[in-house]
Amino acid sequence: MGTVGYKAPEVFCSSQDSNSQNTEPNIDRRSFYTCKADLWSLGCVIYRMAKGEPLFNSDPEMMNEKTRDRRVEGIRESLRENPQSIGETGIDFVQKLITVNEEDRYDVEEALSDLEKWAITENAPQGKHVREYSTNGLVYG
Repeated sequence: MGTVGYKAPEVFCSSQDSNSQNTEPNIDRRSFYTCKADLWSLGCVIYRMAKGEPLFNSDPEMMNEKTRDRRVEGIRESLRENPQSIGETGIDFVQKLITVNEEDRYDVEEALSDLEKWAITENAPQGKHVREYSTNGLVYG
C-alpha cells in the first residue's frame, strides 16, 4: 500500500500492521489514516521535483525514526541549496506538507490556501503585458 519513498508515517505503520498475524482480514486498512497522508506524498513529490532526488529512497529509511526525522528536519536547508527552484514560500509549503506528526500537518483547506499564495505571490508573471493576475488565470493587456 503506497509508493516507496512517498508514504506518510501513518500509512507505513498501518501497512506494517496489516502484515501482522493479529489483524482481521475484512478490516479496511484505509481507515487508519486520513487525506493528510496524501498531502505528505504531495510534499514528497514537490521535494523530488525541486531537488531532482527523492527525500526517502526506501521503506527502511521511513522505519528508522532517527533517519526519517533527520531528513524531515533537513528539508528547509536542503531546498535552500537551490532556492530559485521553488522559492521561500514553496519551501514553507513543502515543510508544512512533510510533517511527521499528522495533527501538525496541513489539512486540505490549509494546503489549498497556501498553494494559492505560493503560486500567485511568488510566481506571478511580471512585466508590462500582464494587466491582472487572479486565481482564474491571466488577463493580458
